[in-house]
Amino acid sequence: MNGVVTRWLGGELRGYSQHFRRAESKIAYLRDFFWPSPGAVMYDDFSWTDPLPFVAWGLDSLIRLWKHKKQQPHESLDGVWE
Repeated sequence: MNGVVTRWLGGELRGYSQHFRRAESKIAYLRDFFWPSPGAVMYDDFSWTDPLPFVAWGLDSLIRLWKHKKQQPHESLDGVWE
């Protein structure tokens, strides 16, 4: 399939502010972030038919953030889940 872009929504949300500050064109960044090309974007971590894993990851991240009081409570890719 040509022209398909995959996105890691959780990672993009975590890095949103940093990437926004670095963007040369803020308007272009916002447009691409919030309104990607229809039908050309597939999400690695989110599915409308099964959103629970993404919601669980988000809740886990918020709980760890609250418990540890720091910006990066754990690296999502290190495989550490308690």
